[in-house]
Amino acid sequence: MRLLARAMALVLAVAVLAGAAWSLVAGPPRRAASLAADELPVGDGVARVDAVIAAAAPMGAMPGMGTDPDPVPEGLRRVSVELTVRAPEGEALPLGADGFALAADGVEPVAAHRAVLPSDDLPPGAQVSGVLVFEVPEGAAAGDLAYDGGAPLPLELPAEDGRTAPHGGGTGAGGGHPTSTAASPAPAAGPGGG
Repeated sequence: MRLLARAMALVLAVAVLAGAAWSLVAGPPRRAASLAADELPVGDGVARVDAVIAAAAPMGAMPGMGTDPDPVPEGLRRVSVELTVRAPEGEALPLGADGFALAADGVEPVAAHRAVLPSDDLPPGAQVSGVLVFEVPEGAAAGDLAYDGGAPLPLELPAEDGRTAPHGGGTGAGGGHPTSTAASPAPAAGPGGG
């Protein structure tokens, strides 16, 4: 009986030492366990959403000169998601704009309609900024942005003429970023008033 107890103690000690040795060899996790409120996991890297903006209507054709070459489908509108993607230290990050998808107000996720983001390997520790334009239902007020089907990041979608922070926090009416894409107010009247 004593021999069995000693053998069990020895096996347990070896298992604990093996686990400790493995943890030293394995090193820390590649990505922090928790992301900031405006961050999205992108492979082993991370994307930070800088702003969500109501995209301007395409201005491809002059009035009376034909049709718009990129019309917005009936019942939809476009929103732009400005983001910065950062590769982890020590390894390149494969990146593709086609990996991003936005699900707005319960509608199935859709790929970006248009993107200004490289689709290549991002060097270790490097970062790149870009813009993704998505088509969402006209009344959509919220959406979930995801990369390659991973954990989604909830986004507040702006009104058709607005700009908002990713989660509505901050100082402006629509968040921490400027709240409107409308033109500046008219200048004050010159001398003589009115």
